[in-house]
Amino acid sequence: MNAVTVQDLANALLLEIVTPEADLNRTVTSSFLNRPGMELMGHDDYFKVEVQARIQLLGTKEWHFLSSLSDDDLASSAEVLFNTATPTIIFTNNFEVPNIMLELSAQSGIPILRSAKRTSSAFATIFNYLQEELATTQSFHGVLVDVNGIGVMITGKSSIGKSETGLELIRRGHQLIADDRVDIYEKEVGMLIGRAPDILKQFIEINPKLKPRFPRG
Repeated sequence: MNAVTVQDLANALLLEIVTPEADLNRTVTSSFLNRPGMELMGHDDYFKVEVQARIQLLGTKEWHFLSSLSDDDLASSAEVLFNTATPTIIFTNNFEVPNIMLELSAQSGIPILRSAKRTSSAFATIFNYLQEELATTQSFHGVLVDVNGIGVMITGKSSIGKSETGLELIRRGHQLIADDRVDIYEKEVGMLIGRAPDILKQFIEINPKLKPRFPRG
């Protein structure tokens, strides 16, 4: 199962780490997020382990509800989020994190992050990032080129001239995505995304003995 750490998430999306002393190596294994409005109000019958294991995103409604509570009620309400399954809690809109939740974070080791984005935007950004990072990926031997916005995969036997064909397409104004190894994952049903491994990004290997197969034009 693929996973990203809370530290990876914060680094990639420029999220503020409010509790740096917490366990930033906790892993996120689900691309789904949970808005825990009902849970904070005490209706946690459906707060099962698979939901607890999601990132808990607190937006405007959740923050205003928590702000309306007394310290005792706030502690009782928020405690449900600080369980062993929760990877991290994220506040949006740069909302101030209640001191009681900072204390709960220190006790549990569950980190609290903060985003400057509005809730809907933060939700979409985090979800899209996790969809990509947690997707099952398969690697193929070939060359992937963006031709007028469409990914074109060139495959064939080794040394047959795949890279040289890709280079010719680049010379004609198209864009190289990956050479030699192409990692492909399904972003959503029916949508395949191809990318290059980090070590091979922006590189293409050409056999100088092979001449371009296409006439100039």
